Amino acid sequence: MKIRLISEPNLERVTDEISAVTRVYRDDSADIQVTAKKSQEKGLRLSKEDGNITIEYERITDFCRALGLLGAFAAGEDKTLSQKASFETLGYMPDCSRNAVLSVSGAKDLLRHLAAMGFNMLMLYTEDTYEIPEYPYFGHLRGRFTKDELKEIDRYALSLGIELIPCIQVLAHLNQMFKWNSFKSINDTADILNIAKPETYDLIDAMLRVCEECFTSKRINLGMDEAHNLGRGKYLETTGAYKKTNEIMHEHLEKVINMANAHGFEPMMWSDMFFRPRYGGYYTTEGSLPDDLVKSKPDGITPIYWDYYCGEETCDNMMRCHEQFGCDFAFAGGAWKWIGYAPDNTYSLHIEDSHLRMCKKHNVKTVFTTGWGDKGGEAGQLSVLPALMQYAEYCYNDTVTRENLAKRFEELFDIPFDAFLRLDLPNRGSYTDLNTPSVTSQCKYLLYNDPLIGMMDKNLSPDDGETYAKHTKALNEYANHPTYGYLFRTLSELCNVLELKATLSYDEKAAYKAGDKETLYKIANERIPEIIKRLPAFINAFREQWYKENKTFGFEVQEQYLGGLMLRLSSTADRLNEYLEGKVECIEELEAPSLDYYCREEDISEWPHLDAFNWQDIVSASRI
Repeated sequence: MKIRLISEPNLERVTDEISAVTRVYRDDSADIQVTAKKSQEKGLRLSKEDGNITIEYERITDFCRALGLLGAFAAGEDKTLSQKASFETLGYMPDCSRNAVLSVSGAKDLLRHLAAMGFNMLMLYTEDTYEIPEYPYFGHLRGRFTKDELKEIDRYALSLGIELIPCIQVLAHLNQMFKWNSFKSINDTADILNIAKPETYDLIDAMLRVCEECFTSKRINLGMDEAHNLGRGKYLETTGAYKKTNEIMHEHLEKVINMANAHGFEPMMWSDMFFRPRYGGYYTTEGSLPDDLVKSKPDGITPIYWDYYCGEETCDNMMRCHEQFGCDFAFAGGAWKWIGYAPDNTYSLHIEDSHLRMCKKHNVKTVFTTGWGDKGGEAGQLSVLPALMQYAEYCYNDTVTRENLAKRFEELFDIPFDAFLRLDLPNRGSYTDLNTPSVTSQCKYLLYNDPLIGMMDKNLSPDDGETYAKHTKALNEYANHPTYGYLFRTLSELCNVLELKATLSYDEKAAYKAGDKETLYKIANERIPEIIKRLPAFINAFREQWYKENKTFGFEVQEQYLGGLMLRLSSTADRLNEYLEGKVECIEELEAPSLDYYCREEDISEWPHLDAFNWQDIVSASRI
């Protein structure tokens, strides 16, 4: 849709930026004139008269969303359309710490997509992936953001009406930092800081100083989640005294809050460490919080209730518990992209439905979803667009149906909603389909399931190869889409590999036990060479996706994994041929029994799936 925009110059530039991800383009020769006017009313309003359209908007982000609504509004019969955000803050948090660190261009592309949907916040999750000049090893060789890059992303976000919020870690989740000797002196245990050391607070102060310099927002997420062994390591040696986890946590938190305030920040943090010392876990399904737990939260910090799993009943109770803290709390859901190469939008849409309804019920003001990158950040950053779209539509509409969501998605992004859901297919093997809300990392564990040992053989279907052939065709249909084709090419090429690789070790073992040397010969000399031949197309497509969205750092890990797989495939063919030629009497790996990965003794045929997405846990039972 081409429009003539009558507005302030800055809105013309915003329109040009948003046009990169929508069907709406600014063209001074267009027939449709669009007039944009700032309004004191909440939200946005579209109205049309004599073929021309007026946009009234409260915030820049409302104007950006209105641009994405123009096409359908212009073609429809309604004369007016009004929308108002239910949440004061609607955000997304990409993980920039698990190897995949957004490039500046990748961040800007993500910001354009978010703005077009109506998001007004982006939270950058950075453990050690940002520059602190006086600590040269902090984020060294990890693709860390420079201060200039953070400032550039911040300026760009603000131009689209989006608040860029830093999300750092000042307690745990700093395992990569502790690779370097320069930080060993402030390590407590595992990935946790030794908060008995003054040098720890020097580092935290430097973290806060960089964030103050680079971010316009006065909000900051201090992290502080999942510090499971806090005070159990060198902290004990340093202090010589045992303290309960909640006592240590409270002391540290009060210090850090004061430090954050001194830098002008209004801090927030993940809330699980308020719950874990008392309950041994996070999620409580019933009851209220005891008074001492409520009092353990210091003033001046906003708790973030994060939940990627629980159903409506638990979510409802957890929000009631957070209300007991007597302050606003934020909610963070999950756009599932952290289980390997493919996302799980199907499960995200299923669980988000309950969470977002509960956010409205409890009048939560700050709502965002997370796109974690656990174990490598393989899935494309934009692969979870359907899940993000559902957040936006819940924010701006009273009711959200699958039909309306699909209609809106295609209007905005020029690709069918159901087509985009095909990106889930690589994790949907022969046992499940796209209508089943489940979580499995099937494509990753079948790719790296050792071609000879086959540790995952009990948890695959003999029909998986045939299934992946179908997935290849389904994904390849959109591989040439001008905007999102790169996501489909990566996963189509992966499925093309899995057509032959998924059941490789399973088929080897079956033929070996049956004494079927003809099949073993074909596996060694036809099938395995064909897998090796197909792998480079996947690697190249995956590399293209990575470099389009992220900095280059981190991809070296993927190439080590995939290069190792190619070598192991070649070695497997050699072992099979040695057996066939009588050079060895048996193949020990194929003699070993296949057992369920989760050690279940009951029948697993109804649910054999795994959520194993850590390469080290998939590739071998030996020490890595």
